[in-house]
Amino acid sequence: MTKRTQSYWLSKNRKERWEKRLRQLAQMRAAKERKRLENPPQHEPKMQRTTCLQIGFRDEISGAECWLPLKSARDAYRRISVLLANYSPGFPQ
Repeated sequence: MTKRTQSYWLSKNRKERWEKRLRQLAQMRAAKERKRLENPPQHEPKMQRTTCLQIGFRDEISGAECWLPLKSARDAYRRISVLLANYSPGFPQ
């Protein structure tokens, strides 16, 4: 017959070991925070989109013009498709 040993977690001083481990983790977190505070990270400024291109629409009948910044080819395609779908020639708006 073999003799079983008690589990590590069922021993009498498991509460003390658990509290010791929690203290160790708290000390490690505090050390990491101290290290982070003495050497703060250098963040670069956020990149902002700058466009030097514009897309323009002009109604030849009324002479109305509209110029918009060109963000991307997809944006230009979307704007043109909306304009062509909703524009009725000959009706001033």
